Amino acid sequence: MKKSIFVRVLRESDQTGEKTECVYVPPPTGFMMGLARHQWLKSYFKCECSIASRDYWDLLCKEHKEGVMVLVEDKGKFRELPACQE
Repeated sequence: MKKSIFVRVLRESDQTGEKTECVYVPPPTGFMMGLARHQWLKSYFKCECSIASRDYWDLLCKEHKEGVMVLVEDKGKFRELPACQE
């Protein structure tokens, strides 16, 4: 079973006013683990995920409490769960 915590944020472009989805993850604990997690998340979200600094991650978690989620893959099936229920 694989798990990773993330925050999904909708950002509005300054130039076009278009909204885009940004996915943020906390810093990894090690290089190889971070690389594997990044590829796994990229395959699920179909986009690049941004690695937030520790301070920015803490800020994101405070500003988007309900948006902090955990992605779980178990036997090839994915689920997104609120982090508070994980």
